[in-house]
Amino acid sequence: MEDSDEIPTTEEIRSALQLLAHPSIGVVTQNEDGYRVTSDYENGVQLVRSLGDVVQSPAEDGES
Repeated sequence: MEDSDEIPTTEEIRSALQLLAHPSIGVVTQNEDGYRVTSDYENGVQLVRSLGDVVQSPAEDGES
């Protein structure tokens, strides 16, 4: 989505934040006020890119 003009939906953003908040990743934390970034931008981008096929756009879901 980095090179796309598409605006992510609320559900896509929520799903991405839940993934990034997972204890094994820990790029963001969640509290009563929402999510907070716990890494810098470069580390976050590197981490997401390293996930490879784990992160898919909704259009790819269900395709076989």
